[in-house]
Amino acid sequence: MGNRGLVLTLDSIIAMAIVLTLLAAANYYTLLAERPTSSTRQILLLGYDILAILDYRGTLAELNLEHIKGNISLLSPPNYALRCQMKTYRYLEERFSLEQKLTFGPEIPEDVEDVVHVQRTFIVPSEDTVSAYGIIECWLWSM
Repeated sequence: MGNRGLVLTLDSIIAMAIVLTLLAAANYYTLLAERPTSSTRQILLLGYDILAILDYRGTLAELNLEHIKGNISLLSPPNYALRCQMKTYRYLEERFSLEQKLTFGPEIPEDVEDVVHVQRTFIVPSEDTVSAYGIIECWLWSM
C-alpha cells in the first residue's frame, strides 16, 4: 500500500512539473512576441522626441495648428508619417472642459505593420496661472 501512494505522489509531481514547464515555455514565447523590435523602438523614440521638442519650444502651448504642423514636418524624417490628434481643455466654471479637438495628418494605411502611439500632456500658461492644458496624441509609421 505504501509503495502505491509513493508512486502516485511521484506521478503527480512529474505531471505538475511537465505542465509548469509547458506554461513557462508558452509564456516565454508570448513575451518575446510582444517585445518591440528595434525599428518599432526607433519610431517610438522619434515620436517622443518630436513631441518633447514641440513642448519645450512652446509650440504646443501656442495652439496654432499651422505652426505645429510646420514644425512637425521640419522635425520628422521624410520616410516617416504622423497622424495627430490634439485636445485642449480650458478651466471654466470650476472644472476643465474640452475646448477644441483637432486631428491632422494622413490617414493610417491598413497595410502598415509598425504603427506606434505616443502622447504628451502640455500646459497653456496665461499670465500668472494655467488656464488650459492640452493632450496631443500621435501615431507614427515608416513609409
